Amino acid sequence: MSLVKKATHCLDHVEAAYKLWLRWYYTPQRLAEIYPGSRATCWRCNQQEDTLSHIFWYCPALSQYWQQIQDLIKLRVGIDLPPAPEHYLLHMMPPEITAHEASLITHITLAAKQRIAALWKSTLAPDIQSVITKVNLTQQYEEMSHTISGTLLKYKGIWSKW
Repeated sequence: MSLVKKATHCLDHVEAAYKLWLRWYYTPQRLAEIYPGSRATCWRCNQQEDTLSHIFWYCPALSQYWQQIQDLIKLRVGIDLPPAPEHYLLHMMPPEITAHEASLITHITLAAKQRIAALWKSTLAPDIQSVITKVNLTQQYEEMSHTISGTLLKYKGIWSKW
């Protein structure tokens, strides 16, 4: 969570990270506990009993999506980040990644998670273009924030690869 706070001034990102950490989202499994008789299977794959980790990571319908996120990170940041929930969902970066690279990866993965949440009860996986659009918007917000605070050098260090 501290990496998220260090990486962004965007409260939208910080809020999204808190929501995942605090289990804000009601999964079908949790809804079935509250409302007996409702389905406890995943909305996307309709196969497994659903949990928060399944909705965000383990659902087979999201495997291609996360592969595209991995490819985007490799293309933009130049790092082949192994596909693991601790990197993509919890922002626990390998020690060889610099702080600026970790910040940019955090922006990308936060946008990726936000797109999953935006399609919460949908049978569709998010598309990579919506993630790119979200990261571009975040970049604009970050540039304005760093301009106002006089830390454009830090901004350029983080966003130079984007």
